[in-house]
Amino acid sequence: MTVKVLVVQIIVKMNKTSSYDLECKTVILVVGVIEGGGGTQSEITTTKTVCKKVIKEIAEDNTCINVSPNGECNIGDGGGGGGGYPYEDTGEKDPCEKAKEVLNNTKMKPKVEELENFAKTSKDDEIGYKDNKDGTVSPADKNGKHRVTFDDVSTMNGGYHNHTLSGLHMFFSHDISTMLEIARYQGIGNSGNAYLGMVSSDNHYIITFNGNHNDLPANSFSEENLYLWDTKQAIDWYSMLNNSQYSSDKKNLNDTGLNKIFFSTLEKMGLTDKINLIKVNNDGSTSKITKNSDGTISPIPCS
Repeated sequence: MTVKVLVVQIIVKMNKTSSYDLECKTVILVVGVIEGGGGTQSEITTTKTVCKKVIKEIAEDNTCINVSPNGECNIGDGGGGGGGYPYEDTGEKDPCEKAKEVLNNTKMKPKVEELENFAKTSKDDEIGYKDNKDGTVSPADKNGKHRVTFDDVSTMNGGYHNHTLSGLHMFFSHDISTMLEIARYQGIGNSGNAYLGMVSSDNHYIITFNGNHNDLPANSFSEENLYLWDTKQAIDWYSMLNNSQYSSDKKNLNDTGLNKIFFSTLEKMGLTDKINLIKVNNDGSTSKITKNSDGTISPIPCS
């Protein structure tokens, strides 16, 4: 789905910037005027986060400016009329390209290797790392038994964590919810930039969002619902361990079992076709795991 936001007038508070830097800013949109008594007028405003290129040495004062999609600014043209500029919020990003970008992140790569080694021995503990918007990588806010917590996802582009030897080697609903909140805080038109990675003793997956901001759930999921979905995943997991179709050792699920649980969870969460699942194979190649219209699940190698 493509969403066009008509910017009539933008009031921005900013400092000087260098030429053609890509910046995301929260702006106040003047969308109308209320006529009051005695000829007074009150502006009707709303806020939006927009990302665009900005031109070098833009005004330091608080002016009303019209900004084109390529970053050109008409300083001083503060009129509320006119058509403005349409901003497209496609949001979508090729999941294979995103996975490649994540795996080539030189700051996150050693942390992923650390998690892979840790996951081979950890029975209960999980640890995680944040891929921050400022380009740094830092530890998760809380590491613990079968749980990692990222407190302020507004500062993140993504993150990584491990699942334990005794845990499910696939994303839980809490993990999916965390990635959605990271996507919610990406700039307009960039929701596909969000990701969450998970490594276990025998698997490595990345999830991203397939859609734009308008496709995100209107509200965050409640802890009650997440608990119920996590519990249902655990019940399915344990029952499938005794089925040779899904497990050969009655300890861990194979890809068929893990994929079945993941896509079943997406359906319960109302997220069918909204989450991309990428598997990182042992040789470093990647595959997009897709559920077909007939219910079968296929890995599609990334080029």
